[in-house]
Amino acid sequence: MDIEYRRDMNHNYMIVKGAGPDVPDDYETRVISANRIPGLLNCRMQYIDAEIWYSYDVTSLQKLTVFCESRKIGKSEITKILSEILRILEGLEDYLLDFRHLILSPSCVCMDFDTMEIRLMYVPFYCKDIRKSLRELTEYLLGCADHSDQRAIVLGYRFCHEVQENNTQLGDLMGVLYEKDRTEREPLTDEISAAEPEISIQYPKEEQADSRQNVGLSGKAEKPRLPGRPAVIAVFAGLLILAAVFAVLHTDLLRYISIYTICGIAAGICAAVLLVYLVRERRGNAKDMPVGRQEEIPEVRQEMKAETAQPNDMSLPVEKGDSGPALMEREDIPERDSRDELPVTMLLSSYRPARGPEDRWLLPTSEGQTGKHLTGDDILIGKNQQYVDMIIDSPAVSRIHARLRFRAGRYFIGDLSSRNGTTVNGEAVCGEEERVLSEGDVITFADVSYIFSADDGADCESRGGGV
Repeated sequence: MDIEYRRDMNHNYMIVKGAGPDVPDDYETRVISANRIPGLLNCRMQYIDAEIWYSYDVTSLQKLTVFCESRKIGKSEITKILSEILRILEGLEDYLLDFRHLILSPSCVCMDFDTMEIRLMYVPFYCKDIRKSLRELTEYLLGCADHSDQRAIVLGYRFCHEVQENNTQLGDLMGVLYEKDRTEREPLTDEISAAEPEISIQYPKEEQADSRQNVGLSGKAEKPRLPGRPAVIAVFAGLLILAAVFAVLHTDLLRYISIYTICGIAAGICAAVLLVYLVRERRGNAKDMPVGRQEEIPEVRQEMKAETAQPNDMSLPVEKGDSGPALMEREDIPERDSRDELPVTMLLSSYRPARGPEDRWLLPTSEGQTGKHLTGDDILIGKNQQYVDMIIDSPAVSRIHARLRFRAGRYFIGDLSSRNGTTVNGEAVCGEEERVLSEGDVITFADVSYIFSADDGADCESRGGGV
């Protein structure tokens, strides 16, 4: 199913063309066109070019893909998104609408970043099993989730597993999202191992080093330690002591060796074992410390020096009569003149390193606005300080107005269903279209313009905005 994007004055629409030239007159079409159903995008039917167009107003709403790509979502975001969709499904039951006509593709799911409210497209001639749609959406959310948040991963797997059940109701799915007791009662590892291995789970290195559960300090997989290992060692030591006491009392050993000698030997063995244990523990803890603190321990410092020492030293050669290493010859350092005088000192400010294609600037054309240094990262542009990376303080600019992305050595600008639009050199950018930016292009967000330039932004402050 093809979806087009159109802009009409201050509104943005997603357009879905009907399956045939005849105007549908069924119950569902009349309901969605004549009512404002909570959770659904407002739909308007138009008869254009001998086809029926379903127009859905998406002004000031953002796609779910924009929200998930701009951050790592956690358990609270996944719970909020899925619960909003389940509430929409409950509302459709009151209007006797079929769930199979909902489009749950992440690029078609719209949301309000401020309220986290979801808006869905209901297309009468579209048909797909709602269980499959929910599963695919949940898998997409798991792919965008913060993998250090185990609760988010477990919640996604539980939800996918519950959706696959044949007799699952909406209440059962809602119970999975808000059932706290089950999360605390059941082990997390059992849930993850029982789930299908379609999405890999990765944890940050800091968490791996702290937990010591699956990955060791070297990054190689290690066997998990038994939780009762100290107790086993204590029991084993007690049995050895009992065996020694039994051997002493029931043999003639006391006739040849004094009891004090036996106690001294036992004390010496215990002291040696304790010393070895303390040394190993100290070295193990030292390796977990940051590199700066490892040098404070003599044993570790000696090991580090031995490891870093190489047979072929790469140190600079030292000439005879010099107290320090000789400087290597560089082409960019001018030689001394015939009078053996030092060269003229160059200012560091006059040196400009080579810039890559990602090093660009957005320079404001009016006073009161702030420029932006682009370094190759994707940025959101608007006036919502909670979500955007570049804030434009203007009433005409939408909260989430546009997105700037760096791909294949070029910058692309795209509008995000803003109310007053985005233009490049006077030409509008709408829908999913992304315009390639070139040197000197003038980008206008509603009523605020910027120049895309390779300049270092030195003139930004004179224009009224510091960077």
